Formats: sequence, C-alpha cells, structure tokens
Amino acid sequence: MFATQVFNRQIAGFFSSSRSGTVGAVVTIMLVTFIAHFVFFPLFGLYEDDYILTLPTMDWSWHDLVRSLSNAWIHPTMARPLNYFLRGIFFFFTVHNGHLARGFLLSFALVALNGVLVYAIIRRFGNFFSALVGALVFVLFPLDTSRQILMHQTDLLLGILLLLVCFHLYLGRFYLAAYVLITVSLLNLESFFLPFLVAPILMAGLSGMGSSRKFLKKLITHAVVLGALFGLFVLGRLALGEERARDVTLKAGDTLGRMIRLAVEGPWHGIEALVLRPIDGAIHCDARLLPYALLAIVATAWALSRWGNQDDKKTAAGADEIASRIRGDRRAGPFLLASGLLAWSFSYVLWVPDDYYPPIVGIGRLSGEHAAAAVGAGLAAAGLVAWILSISVIPRRVLALAFSCYCGALVAFGVQIQLSEYVTYWDQTKKFWSALLDQIRDLQDGEVILVEQSSDSRVMPVTKGFPPFAQVSYFPMALPYFVQFPKTWKKTPRVYGLWEGCDYNDVGDGIKLHTPIWDPPIWPSIHSGNFI
Repeated sequence: MFATQVFNRQIAGFFSSSRSGTVGAVVTIMLVTFIAHFVFFPLFGLYEDDYILTLPTMDWSWHDLVRSLSNAWIHPTMARPLNYFLRGIFFFFTVHNGHLARGFLLSFALVALNGVLVYAIIRRFGNFFSALVGALVFVLFPLDTSRQILMHQTDLLLGILLLLVCFHLYLGRFYLAAYVLITVSLLNLESFFLPFLVAPILMAGLSGMGSSRKFLKKLITHAVVLGALFGLFVLGRLALGEERARDVTLKAGDTLGRMIRLAVEGPWHGIEALVLRPIDGAIHCDARLLPYALLAIVATAWALSRWGNQDDKKTAAGADEIASRIRGDRRAGPFLLASGLLAWSFSYVLWVPDDYYPPIVGIGRLSGEHAAAAVGAGLAAAGLVAWILSISVIPRRVLALAFSCYCGALVAFGVQIQLSEYVTYWDQTKKFWSALLDQIRDLQDGEVILVEQSSDSRVMPVTKGFPPFAQVSYFPMALPYFVQFPKTWKKTPRVYGLWEGCDYNDVGDGIKLHTPIWDPPIWPSIHSGNFI
C-alpha cells in the first residue's frame, strides 16, 4: 500500500508540467529524435535481415499471423519467443501490404518513448537540466546507427523499453514486478539483462545509501537474484539445444575473455564516438544538414533555458532550500555517473558472438550492439552534468547554449547517416532490382539467377554500412516476393549472390553452390542451361 502511494506521487509529480517542464522535455525529445533519425523516413526501405524477417510478413493473411504467433512459442527461434511473437504483431499491423512508412513511424515512436523514459528516470533525482541532457545523449548516442532498421524494433528498441520500465518499477519499490519483467525480457533479447544490475545504485542515489553494510547487502542480494534467473535461462536454452548457448558454454574460457574485453573496450569506443562524431557532424554540416542542426539547437536551447532554471526560481525564497537542492545534486550526481558507467559496461558483456566481437562496428546493422550502451551513456552524462551544476559558477544559459550546439552537431551527423546510408542504399536497391528484372523477362520454371558480387555502387547496392557481401547473402529471399510467378511452376526461381571463393560441391552432372552460406536448404544446384 505504501509503495503504491509512493509510486502514484512520483507519477503525479512527473506529469505535472508546471512543476517539471515535462511537456517541454517530451516535445524536445520527440523533435530531436525525429530530425536526427527519421526525418527522411518516407525514403527508407528494407535492409539486410529485413529480407528474412520483414519482407515475408507483408503478404500475410490472418491465418499466417496466427500460425506465426503460435510457432513463436512452440518452436522458439534462438530461444526468443517473445521477440518473434511481438515482431509478427508489429509487422502485421504496420508494414502489411508493403506500407513501410508506418513501420518507420513505429520505430520513431519507440525511440522517442525510450528517450522520455530515460528523462523520467533521471528526473526522479530532481534536476530538469541534467534529465533533459541525459535523455538527449541517449537518443543521439552516435555509435548506434541502426535504429531505422525495421527488424530492430523488437530486437533492440523493445528490449531497451523493457529495461527502462524495469528501472522505473525498481525505483518505485515494485521489486517483484521489476524482477518478473526483467526475466520476461530474456525471452526477447538477453543482452539487456545485465545493465539492470545497477538498479540498487540508482536507488541509493534516490533515497540515500544508508550504511555501507546495508547497501552492500542489498547489492549482493540483487546480483544473486539476477544471477539465479540468468542461470535458469541459460539452462533452458541448453535444454532446447540452442546453438549459441551451447557454443558459449563449450568455450567458457574464451567467452570469459571476450566478456572482459567487451566490458572495457565497448564504453571506450562510445566515449570516443561522443567526442569525434559531433566534430565530424560539424565539419560536414553543409547546406543540406544546416537547417536540421539549427532547428535542433534552437529547440534544445529553448527547453533548457525555459525550464533549466525553474528549480532555482522555486527555491529562491529560501537559502536553506537552495542549499538542500545543491546537496541533492551533489549526492545524485556521483550515483547517476557510477550507475551509468557500470550499465554502459555491462551492456556489452553478452555480445560475445563473432559477428559482434570485438565491439568496433560503428555503422550499419551490427552497430545495434551499442543500443543498450546508450542508456548507460545517458545516465552517466546526466550524473556528470548534475555534479557540474552543483559546483560550477558558469550561468546555466551558457551551459545550455554549449550543450545545444553539441546536440546540433550530433543531429547533423544523424541526418548525414540517414542520407548517405538509408536513403542512398534504398535508392540503389530499387535501381538494382528494376535493372535486374528487366534483364530476366525470359525466366523459366526452376531457373537460377546468379549475380556476381561487386563493390561498385553503380552495379550493386553498397554503402559503408551495408557492404556488398551482405547484399548477396539476402538476394535469394527477395525475388519470390517481388514477382508473382505462375502457380503451375514446380520450383520458384531465385536470385543468388556469387563471389570469388564461393564454396561448392559436385552433384551429378552439376555443382551445388553454397550461397547464401546461412541457409543450406535453398542452395542452388547449377546444371548446364538452367541458370542466368
């Protein structure tokens, strides 16, 4: 009963815009998120794993949806039934019949909502300025450039959402609900589980640490509970024969070494990106990017100037209250900073598969391994700002202007990623398929189309984030959805990528090409006269 009353008071306080500037913060977060990542969403398309996970859902009937939802639990792919269950629902009601724009709007809503949740976590500590700074660092975190990829809605965006809700439940003293939800999140994607280890540290910054012994006991108990839950999860995956879980346990020594390197190296690359990529955005801020950067600067400066001093105005009547607020900032700052840095480090520990190790990919689909790190970066930035505000004599308006310019540079970088990667790549993809379809009008039943890999963007879709080898891996999935072949044909034609060194084996009077390498059941057998 007491916990419910506390939680209700916290929610009521958060949504009181006259007290906290919540409406201004929400509007700013949404605007900056949209400009930096989704302003060109009508020009986005399908990328890499979207050919496997998104494209097939576009022609689903209600029967297909029900069958997919049941299969998600009966035959859980990679032991992530919730992920595939919710992905089927999301895609059926957004990208069905090829309406990609609705899918990207949902991605925008999820990123913005996560930003608001980060703001709400930090706002519990009482400082509007640092809360908005932390939220904007989260949504603009430059090492993850994969937010726009549709298949990441459930993989990453929903995973972050579940983690942030768990933090809110824990800080609201709904401990059981928090542990239940973080356990459920393992059925979506396990990589967001370990950052929840920092919840007691956040709580200590919010309500006081108490005695060191009591705090340490609470921290150890929390870690033991999470360790037991994760151990049961791993045993369940092993019982299901899940390949990745088996590989990790068989190579325990190598896995431990990777985890340590990931925990150390991942945050370092994030800090490096937070310094260098705004510089890159500012240097390349040409006439195309400048209006978006200026709009972000104005919006951020307006919000920070309008509400950033509100706490000071409220306490202007009493010196004791001002001193109390400053002491609160000084207490909260180190806890926010410490929890942020630890969550940042923990967010990398479970990204041990070869594709994501070491954590150096900073562009394209695989940069999604940095998604959870954005939460840690946001908390750490808020803690640093709260501490600076408690000791600095620099006027807040000056700090607001400096941070607004920093955000503008990050927005310029984000818009550049939209144009150079997502817009350019999808435009190249449409041209590629139009040209290819024009050349295979005489295609017959069972014939195979081979396309040689090329790094020339005039021949094949290729950018820095989407290399040519990735494209040839996804070609086979596309043609049956782009062309409606006669139902009387016995074998549906497919397009296969071919590259130098592509493996093969002899089959009778022909050869079987090992393309794509990840799906042996559809490898093509090539005979004289049956391919283009």
